[in-house]
Amino acid sequence: MNKITIIGRGPSWKECPFETDDLWAPVTCLTVDGLKDKNFTKLFFFDDWSREDIKKGLAIAKERGITVVSLLSDIGERYPLREVIRDCRSSYFLNTVSYMLALAIHLKYSKIYLYGIDQGPLWELWQGKAHINFWIGFALGRGIEVIMGRNSLRWAYNVGERPPVEAMEIPEELRLANRICV
Repeated sequence: MNKITIIGRGPSWKECPFETDDLWAPVTCLTVDGLKDKNFTKLFFFDDWSREDIKKGLAIAKERGITVVSLLSDIGERYPLREVIRDCRSSYFLNTVSYMLALAIHLKYSKIYLYGIDQGPLWELWQGKAHINFWIGFALGRGIEVIMGRNSLRWAYNVGERPPVEAMEIPEELRLANRICV
């Protein structure tokens, strides 16, 4: 039974126990205090070259010898886009997390943990939420268990507000994505 953790920069990354053998993240996670020292097995780059956090993350990844997966062949490992599309029969990608989820499905991980995929409050993050939800549903349809941090897509993210009380009391076995509608 192979397990993977996919982590983002959202606040819920702090809930992550970092217990799986494989840890994937966008390359920008290398610029976040508390995340930059983690043992990433792969980093992903599908964003705009001009962003400073991207440039810094790519430089750190190169220095640490961490594999970077991208659609660009000169970055590192080329993302197997055609193989993923053929296998999943979908090309519903927008953000880096949607690509990571699709690849984890394609590689037949049996359990996917999601932390820091909070998708708010910026519009660009809300825009990608549907794509992430699609791939979570796709994973569930393939019998892959998906476990999320309490604030990863589960609850509305409102700046300055605490999560609902019920979000703080959910036991591990109920954190499955198939219970997203409470």
